[in-house]
Amino acid sequence: MTVDRGILLLRILRVRQELRHLDRLRSLSLEEYLASTLERYATERQITIVIETCLDIGHHVIAREGRRRPTDYGDVLSCLGENGVVDLELATVCEPWPDFRNILTQMYLELDQTRVLRFAREDVPTSNHPSV
Repeated sequence: MTVDRGILLLRILRVRQELRHLDRLRSLSLEEYLASTLERYATERQITIVIETCLDIGHHVIAREGRRRPTDYGDVLSCLGENGVVDLELATVCEPWPDFRNILTQMYLELDQTRVLRFAREDVPTSNHPSV
């Protein structure tokens, strides 16, 4: 079975769209971010969409190309890097994403919003990153 390019294209476009939205955070102060409930909720959701979409892409490629099955979400990006599907450096950068996704979706009552903003600024590439 081959990779469905249509599926990949739609997901890649969505990731790029969300990254463009997240770029706004680079000019927002911590105080502005913390003062805006809407900004915090939007950021959490956009990060979640980026991570989930990247994992969906990874699962699709792995399944369609018969690659090694990942042991968990964290292993999806490693599998892609090992097989040259994505740049190994990008796979390494994205390796902590599934753990952060779990924090956003399962520990929402205890979220440290300073950490969320730092993750969005430092661990998510800008929309004009060459690998995006």
